[in-house]
Amino acid sequence: MNNKDHLVTEGFNKILAIKASMNLGLSKLLMESFPDIKPISRPVLEVAENINPFWIAGFTNAEGCFFVKISKDKTNIGYTVSLRFIITQHSRDAKLMNRLVTYFGCGSYKVRSTGTDPTGGRFCC
Repeated sequence: MNNKDHLVTEGFNKILAIKASMNLGLSKLLMESFPDIKPISRPVLEVAENINPFWIAGFTNAEGCFFVKISKDKTNIGYTVSLRFIITQHSRDAKLMNRLVTYFGCGSYKVRSTGTDPTGGRFCC
């Protein structure tokens, strides 16, 4: 951007290639408008055997949430209270999500799909 490369075709195409490799990729309109754009390859990151608890705290701060769910039930008081901890990531991070299940010794990793495209997974504990 500082060199104004985004103002020329080659620079703009490079930006589209980066976008194509992120999250949900290019929209249908962008794919139709720029059919020759190929996603850049993303580096494969290895997940450490021993996860640093300080890293988990920071990661959870950015990507996770805690919440309380209250739902009607046939118990004596008529309600059930569930405490949840959830982290959602892209499906390419399945190894990390399964490592979190092992680290915490609880929870599960489930792939969530939107339509026919599995885009992410969710760790719940």
